[in-house]
Amino acid sequence: MVLSRFSSKLGHSTSAQIIECVQGAASRRIFVPAEYLCVDEGITGRKSRRDGLERAKAILQSKLVGVILVYKVSRLFRVGYKGFGFVQEEVVDEGLRAISVSQGIDTRDEKTWKMLMYLHGLSDEMLLATIADHVRSGQKLVFQQGFTVGALPVGYRRAEVGGARPTNLGRPRTMPAVNAEQSRHILSAFQDVRAGMPLRRAWKKYRAAGGASDPRAKGRPMSYNAFRRMLANRRYTGLWAFGRKRNVWSN
Repeated sequence: MVLSRFSSKLGHSTSAQIIECVQGAASRRIFVPAEYLCVDEGITGRKSRRDGLERAKAILQSKLVGVILVYKVSRLFRVGYKGFGFVQEEVVDEGLRAISVSQGIDTRDEKTWKMLMYLHGLSDEMLLATIADHVRSGQKLVFQQGFTVGALPVGYRRAEVGGARPTNLGRPRTMPAVNAEQSRHILSAFQDVRAGMPLRRAWKKYRAAGGASDPRAKGRPMSYNAFRRMLANRRYTGLWAFGRKRNVWSN
């Protein structure tokens, strides 16, 4: 069986991974039937519940295969210890075999596979941390130049900047610009609350007037909590900051 995965940011395609794994299996005289290819596309390795991974677990538990192959151990999970736990508990403890074709890890070699998996897991996490630092530094420079970085508050739109260098994905550079139609509803809500209107009543009035919601809400109307956060957003006062907070993943 082969398990492959790529996220939207790490685009080593699943087809390329599968080819490498099948070739690695053939060199070890292992046959991989097409029905035992498990794939997760555009899904982060931080998620434990993924269709391809769940299918792979079901196949392993049913003992329909004796070997699972991956291109790299990091294709199992983003963090090394979870990948190690999966191989130990779901594969080795069940009398099965795991192979990472690009890293030369094979659980049949009882003396070295754990050490190799620890080392590769540590190096992968260090590489991701280094990449994150470089990306953050580049984004900071883009922000200082006035270009759009990240999501915009409700009431703003992305305005293309003519003659600016395209993004790394080849898309036009943009700068935040006021959306005239949306800003009218937001300004009215600010004035209503400042005049003493209860916040919940102002929220209902905003929605009834057709006030916009965050584009990330995928068409759902603005909730009361989102409305309250919108009125407290200091970007509407002209204070724009970058790197003030950083997301931290918790398992």
